[in-house]
Amino acid sequence: MLRCGVAGAPFRRGGGQCLNRHGWQFIFWVGGIVPLVLLVPLAWALSMSRNGEQAAPAPGGRKPGVVRALFDGGLAPHTILLWLFAFVVFINSYALMFWIPSLLMSFGFEAGQTPLGTAALGVGGLAGSLFMMVFISRTGVKPLLALMTLLAAACVWLISRADIQQSWVLPLIAGLGAGSIACCVGQSVLAVSFYPPALRTAGVGWAAALGRIGSIVGPAVGGALLSLGWNAREIVLTAVIPAAVALVLLLGMALSDRRARGAVKESTSR
Repeated sequence: MLRCGVAGAPFRRGGGQCLNRHGWQFIFWVGGIVPLVLLVPLAWALSMSRNGEQAAPAPGGRKPGVVRALFDGGLAPHTILLWLFAFVVFINSYALMFWIPSLLMSFGFEAGQTPLGTAALGVGGLAGSLFMMVFISRTGVKPLLALMTLLAAACVWLISRADIQQSWVLPLIAGLGAGSIACCVGQSVLAVSFYPPALRTAGVGWAAALGRIGSIVGPAVGGALLSLGWNAREIVLTAVIPAAVALVLLLGMALSDRRARGAVKESTSR
């Protein structure tokens, strides 16, 4: 039986006692066992909710597939571009989040100061999300996301390549968070703007799922680069590549929207 501190002790004390007693592997055992324990009740709850849904049958008496519906009716280009965009922006955000401690130490910060970088990233992300809320109705979601992507890429370049003083590192990390985290939030806004009301929940969910895959790939790629002998600043610089891909995808979305509006105008003018 696991005993992790006395009752009423502060959480950090109990967690420290767990690690001291059972080793760092204990965290991974808990992270692996708890989802398995929750799997059965969650599967039961999902099956009950599905049984209660009244989905409209498709021709032939079959229920329409939700994923297939995201590609029907001219939605395929939007869905593909959105999924790719979510994938690359989550790669950026999570890879940078994991490498900030190493980045700070490369600038001369002590190990105990590295949480400042994570805090700066989070504060920047909050500021970037608030900025989007204020200006999105004026500029539209795609131009604003392009601006935030450029902001993140510029901060990455300055941190990785410029000869900056230590005092500039945390503000640049905050700017990086403003751009990258705002894009993670913005991909959900794109999904809402793309899909009709009946598909919005599925559209948002599937885009977020592709983003979560990116959140796994990003740190893994960083680890692979580290094994090749790259230093932290070189690894962070590679974030410019997904940012450039995200800009191309946003341009593709804009062109797809323009083409769709042109087709609608042409059909109504006949």
